[in-house]
Amino acid sequence: GYPTYLVLSIVQKLGIPGFLIEAFVFFAILSVAGLSIYWLTRELFPQIKSKFALLAAIFYLFNPFFLINVWIRFLYYYMVFVAFLPLSLFIFLKGIRSKKYYFGLILGITSGIFSYALVSAPFNLLLLFLFTFTTVFYAVFEKEKSRRIFYLKYFVIAIISYAFVNFWWISQLVSFVRSSGFSQSTASYFSSQGNLSNLSTLSERLGKFIYISRFFHASAIVVNSSPLWLRVYNFFPLTPLEFIVSGIIFWT
Repeated sequence: GYPTYLVLSIVQKLGIPGFLIEAFVFFAILSVAGLSIYWLTRELFPQIKSKFALLAAIFYLFNPFFLINVWIRFLYYYMVFVAFLPLSLFIFLKGIRSKKYYFGLILGITSGIFSYALVSAPFNLLLLFLFTFTTVFYAVFEKEKSRRIFYLKYFVIAIISYAFVNFWWISQLVSFVRSSGFSQSTASYFSSQGNLSNLSTLSERLGKFIYISRFFHASAIVVNSSPLWLRVYNFFPLTPLEFIVSGIIFWT
């Protein structure tokens, strides 16, 4: 997260009000997320009409995952990640389909710009899995040996570029894992004591089938402190409509 805070602190020192900085950053994240899904949809389905690619972008900005972690919980690293995820896949695919190695370098540079998305270690593993799966998929269904070799080389270049740009924090992570402090941290944080009761409490507060089937956090729409625009979703005229998506899934 350091590069992001460094850039924003420089902008703040220029005298720009904080709420304007926040609005611009949020607008930039939403724009990148929407445009990336639009480009990715057109890349995967070249024959698709523009209106359907635009619909895919709108759906992405309001899908259940986005609704909970961005619009309701307002988690910063989730915001940046949901913008970087489709953008990184689009860049990676462009390199594979065009047979141009420099897209692997662009991917590494882009990961540096969106480094705030990588503050959660599982997100890095998810990206690695996504790139690996995509490479294997194209290699398995490719008949020409030369193109298979290209896929492998391209994958290696992209990963090296990614690791090189992010080496400044990866090296610190590796150093910490090898230190005694890591053992002490895992011993204190990863303990079975109280975990089951916490899971039960959270499940009762955030779960319940009637809310899960509507893709909602229960606490987001039923408590008095929740925003009025969220509590509206708990009123009767809207409630039956919210079961349509899950109803179609269960019926299928």
